Amino acid sequence: GMVVGGAVTGVTQIGRGIYHTPGAVSAASSGKEWDDERREWYIYNLEEEAKSVLTVSEEDFIKSLKADPAAAPKEGGEEGEPARVERKVADTEFYDVLGVPSNATASEIKKAYYKKARDNHPDRHPDDPEAQKKFQVIGHAYQILSDEALRANYDASGKDSVESAPKVDPSTLFAMIFGSEKFVPLVGELKLASQMQDEENEAHNHPKLKKFRQKKREVQCAMNLVQKLQHYIDLNGDAEAFKATFTEELKELSASPFGSTLVGSIGLAYYESALAELSTVDSMSISLTQAGRSVTTGLGIASEGFKAAMVAREVSNAQKLQKLKEEQKAAGAGEASTGAAGEAAKPAGATVDAAAKPADASATASATPAGTVTAEEEASAKAAEAAMKEKIERLSGHMFAVMWYFTDIDIRSTLANVCFKVLHDHSVSNTVLNERAKALKILGDCFIAKGGSMAAGLGDVRIRLHQQMNGEGKDASAEDEEHHHQEQQQEQAHAKDPVYVGKDEKNSASEDSKGDSSPVVTPVHETSEADLD
Repeated sequence: GMVVGGAVTGVTQIGRGIYHTPGAVSAASSGKEWDDERREWYIYNLEEEAKSVLTVSEEDFIKSLKADPAAAPKEGGEEGEPARVERKVADTEFYDVLGVPSNATASEIKKAYYKKARDNHPDRHPDDPEAQKKFQVIGHAYQILSDEALRANYDASGKDSVESAPKVDPSTLFAMIFGSEKFVPLVGELKLASQMQDEENEAHNHPKLKKFRQKKREVQCAMNLVQKLQHYIDLNGDAEAFKATFTEELKELSASPFGSTLVGSIGLAYYESALAELSTVDSMSISLTQAGRSVTTGLGIASEGFKAAMVAREVSNAQKLQKLKEEQKAAGAGEASTGAAGEAAKPAGATVDAAAKPADASATASATPAGTVTAEEEASAKAAEAAMKEKIERLSGHMFAVMWYFTDIDIRSTLANVCFKVLHDHSVSNTVLNERAKALKILGDCFIAKGGSMAAGLGDVRIRLHQQMNGEGKDASAEDEEHHHQEQQQEQAHAKDPVYVGKDEKNSASEDSKGDSSPVVTPVHETSEADLD
């Protein structure tokens, strides 16, 4: 019965599709777009949407939701919640840097870091020589307080207990989570940044508000893109003159290796959208390519997430093992102290039976005083520290990879809608729309040429992590920068997908596979911690 019912339903749906096909073809040929929400065809107009969306603030939109009892979000905040007791900690400097109390939740710390880092980003203060230093202090405070183990050590023993913790480049950390201020006109505020701000605020987590925020982001980016493409039209289609209008901007955006990775992702989104609009055949090929890329991205997220979880488990086990050793050492020191006190308490002239003396009296005479660290213990501590650094380095690398995959998905899905709005805007003629598509293809091509691959961007992150964790300085050397420049040149031939470019780029797949390569640093040999699982 279920099989027959399913077959009948399928035939019915096919029949409906055939019935509505002539209408769909007619609507599409007249420039109409299909609205999935309203289930109707409409003529899209970017200017009208901009007037209806960009003029409404988030506060006004939240008020409109509150006016609708069915959609009204619950207010975020602490009303009705018991007051949290201030925790006593050894040092509050890092809490003071972020402007949060010592009992702040992880979400509150994230939100405070975002606001502080954004307001004090060096890009916003080019004339302040202390801006970079302030930004680094904020980044380091967040790094310590956002890590559960480091925060516990800091709370118990102060700054000295976390001084050996590897320092992650704050610029890289901020860019991975929030993007760069310079990219906001192109891609808007990344979803990772929005989620970080709204994690504890139920009103800001309302589905309708999130949808409104994303639409506003897309419309603003579309308006910005229209202005950029208009230069091509004003220059009567002069491609070289058009390129000159954004050459300096592109150079600045791609100055850093991770910046060039963002540029490459943006360029590919532009190029695909333009090519799909200019050619029906290419449109079909691009759809297949994007479907394959989505599968690859999903597998990448799963793989990097699994690796991160495994390394996090190693880190946890190593910390437990270190704590156990410290407790055993402390207990041993306590027993030695008790024994010494007992010897001192003996009556004057008391003798010890010769049979009770240790076999090696000289060993007793030369025993290490309590509290003294032996060379063997020092070597063991250094080895443990090196192993922990290597684990944290690997963990950070995998976490950055996961964050980049989500950022890439966010950028491409957002720009797909942005480009749709720009290329299907019927507030202008079809001739203008065609010119916009040509300009967008040129823009995307130039971005791809200047952009870098994910493998190159994450490789640079790994190099910098290794440098910082081994005290080799924050900035890449001139040699590293030259190597990055050479990588960019080599990748230009592989930046576009072979399915629709039509060039001999058979090696591009193997180039992309380098994204899953091993970390730059050779792993340190580790002592097994399986007994702690």
